[in-house]
Amino acid sequence: MDVPVSHFMEVYGISENNQAICAEICTDFGPSFDAKAFDGLCKLASDKFKHISATKYLDGSTK
Repeated sequence: MDVPVSHFMEVYGISENNQAICAEICTDFGPSFDAKAFDGLCKLASDKFKHISATKYLDGSTK
């Protein structure tokens, strides 16, 4: 996947070396991504609004 250097990316994968990642999933957030706002959203999702995105397991827990 060729993406301009100025884009913000989220990549899930395995590091092959210090210059390459074998990406499993890749999200392009574009050139004007607000990392501070995204960080705030992630903090809310893992704390105050955790119940909205919590995974339920067969035993009923959210581990």
